[in-house]
Amino acid sequence: IHLRQATIGNTFSLEGTKVSGPTKSPRGWLVECANLRVGRDIHFRRGFQAFGGIRLYGARVAGRFDCSGGRFDANSDSPYAMDLRLVKIEGSLYMRRQFVAQGGVLAKGIYVGRDFDCTESRFLAGAREDSLALGASGAVVGGTLRIENTELCGSVDLGQASVGWLADDRKSWEKIPPGKLNLIGFSYKSFGPQVPDDVQYRIGWVLRHQVGFHPDPFEQLASVYRQLRQSDEAHAVKYAKCRIRTRRGSLSSLNKMWQRFLELTVGYG
Repeated sequence: IHLRQATIGNTFSLEGTKVSGPTKSPRGWLVECANLRVGRDIHFRRGFQAFGGIRLYGARVAGRFDCSGGRFDANSDSPYAMDLRLVKIEGSLYMRRQFVAQGGVLAKGIYVGRDFDCTESRFLAGAREDSLALGASGAVVGGTLRIENTELCGSVDLGQASVGWLADDRKSWEKIPPGKLNLIGFSYKSFGPQVPDDVQYRIGWVLRHQVGFHPDPFEQLASVYRQLRQSDEAHAVKYAKCRIRTRRGSLSSLNKMWQRFLELTVGYG
């Protein structure tokens, strides 16, 4: 299916459709819809299956993009199942309710006007455990990013992404290899209802996925606690940031000794 630069005035629906082709596609993508314009919604849901990868690079969708219950497999020439880079969706993006991507999902620079919902979905990277499962660096989500009961097997890049609210659970992050979740520049206003906002868990969430030291994820987390008027939690994050900087950062030996002295005497208040 090749619809590059096409315009569809109403809804584009392949609901329940099975699309397959050669194991090795000469064009690289089984469904090629780069720069597609859709006047309402896209439905790749409820039994939709694509064995060979889909590409909607730069597409514009006036409504929502619903992939709930769909299956998207990369072809043997590519580690990626979906290319949604620079897609603009005015409504919500649904990858939920048994959505499966067997291969990475590229969503760098995507814009979603409302929610990006990955509830009860599976993002399965390639053969290497550190291959990309979800790449959403620079994404903008106007509503809530939902990572609940989600299987993320591989690396996840949220660097420089911006979302309204983060609704997640502890289990969803557990299969990401240590050091393979990029949170540098990731901003969120608050946590969704009924999510783990325990400060020690959240500090561990940041630490588990850091290689070396970067202050930004700590500062973002502290900012959220301050907005929630939870000053003790904000202070705990600030303290943890300084402690980890001393242990992992690039401070000189003398500065590390000084920081350690402050930690043991006056703390970081």
